[in-house]
Amino acid sequence: MISRLLQGLRPSRGDDAEHLVTQLYRGLLDREPDPGGLRTHVNALRSGIAIADIARGMIDSEEFHKKQGHLRVEPARLPDLAERHPQRYLRNADGTTTFVAGRDEDFDWIEQAILGHRYYDSFGVWSPTIDIDKRVTAAFVAGLGTQRCLELGCFTGPVLSLLDEQGVDVTGVEISHLAFVLAYPSIRNKLRYGDLLSLELQAPYDAVLAMDVLEHLNPLRLDRYLSRIHALLTRDGYCLINSPMFGPDDVFGEAAGVYLPEWRAADSDGFWRHLHCDERGWPQHGHLVWAAPSWWERRFREHGLVRDRDIERRVHACLERFFRDYAPARRSFFLLRREDNRNASADVGANVVRALTAVLASEPALAS
Repeated sequence: MISRLLQGLRPSRGDDAEHLVTQLYRGLLDREPDPGGLRTHVNALRSGIAIADIARGMIDSEEFHKKQGHLRVEPARLPDLAERHPQRYLRNADGTTTFVAGRDEDFDWIEQAILGHRYYDSFGVWSPTIDIDKRVTAAFVAGLGTQRCLELGCFTGPVLSLLDEQGVDVTGVEISHLAFVLAYPSIRNKLRYGDLLSLELQAPYDAVLAMDVLEHLNPLRLDRYLSRIHALLTRDGYCLINSPMFGPDDVFGEAAGVYLPEWRAADSDGFWRHLHCDERGWPQHGHLVWAAPSWWERRFREHGLVRDRDIERRVHACLERFFRDYAPARRSFFLLRREDNRNASADVGANVVRALTAVLASEPALAS
């Protein structure tokens, strides 16, 4: 059951622990937690017990077995793709495994494997807890003057819940079934299950948020998603994206080096066709797009979305310690706007910095 999916998840704060335990009670036992059970499980989480063990205990209980017809969330059983289809993979001398997409159809094949085996119903590196990363992201979005926000790949909605508390009208799009089981109650009815290209959404939005999302898309269809994002955005709105990008950028430097020899042999004009995988042949973290910052920027520009480098540089100066000491992968972000955006970058940037500074002040280790 879902206990395996929750393995290793740790809440970062007491209220997060209480939220997660409450959601397990609601999702597995279909009731609110009793005070004694809530206290016991929250204390267990704080002491270092994995939430998987708590979920396993609930699943093994007589109460769950009586209710299991009400809700079943089966684990995502991931086969060993590299063992089943060795002709599609390279076993490299350094111990890494690479999927080779020599033809366009190969991207379709690996995408269908990911979707068909419900890869995203496992937590992986995704966390539903409200930590400093989520608070920084929410402050960034709020600082843009956002009134209506659409988040792609929102998971359980921690960022949306923070924005909702500030009066922002939020909508989330997610394809993980598990996310809806553990979604934050305040925004659960604002989450939409499905694909961005087929969902009917109440556009326009003055902020579209995609944190660690676009790299999961099939690169052969990425242009369709970027067109859709542009269509959903107000004239003066912004799109904030964070994705792994490999190689140098004039704003954020080099968040990650070009480390596969096949990438170095290629160029930065296109996405790369050698996908870094785990030993079982699944692309690392489900990433299908591996490319340089310049490639990403051209893709957005071709769909009418350009970077606001002035605001980006202000944010990097404000979050220097955050990026260095806490979340270096967050450095590779773009703040994108439509070319006819009428906002003054200096004014918006100042508002964003004020919002971010307020969040950092609550974290002594990151405060200037």
